[in-house]
Amino acid sequence: MICENLRSIYEPLNFNRRIYCFDTFKGYKGFTSRDKNSKFYRDSTYALSGSKYADFLNNLLIEHEKSNAMGHNNNKHRVIVGDCIKTVPNFFKEYPNQIISLAFLDINAYEPLKAIIHEIWNRIVPNGILAFWQLTRESILAEGSIYFEKLQNDYPHELYQSRVYPGLCYLIKK
Repeated sequence: MICENLRSIYEPLNFNRRIYCFDTFKGYKGFTSRDKNSKFYRDSTYALSGSKYADFLNNLLIEHEKSNAMGHNNNKHRVIVGDCIKTVPNFFKEYPNQIISLAFLDINAYEPLKAIIHEIWNRIVPNGILAFWQLTRESILAEGSIYFEKLQNDYPHELYQSRVYPGLCYLIKK
């Protein structure tokens, strides 16, 4: 919803901007010994009602689009249900020319996050944004570990931290 609202504010007449949401809606999964044990972040935590929630989210996005400029031109988003390790590569096979301007990640498990970073990095355009919801959280190691191991010194970028929510950090690809 945040992405849709920002799209409507900053690009109200850009009919080519698309928003893709990838989620299982079955909660987190894929935690290994690389992740910190936590009662809040383990397989199946934060599960929602699967395809029922995906349908709800899709309808909510359409209602938001309808209330924005040129509201009759809606459906500029797609909710893709399934494990992102499978659905993201399949998406790029289906849409091989797709580029990424903004990727907002909230995966929290090291191995799946590493796979997704590998899958999307080359598709992020120069000055594109890769946002992490939990980069500096002490209880969730995946995002910070991936950042320091795979991104910090290997890819040119600038890193920024939210002033109001310190775990929310984003990098701008150079």
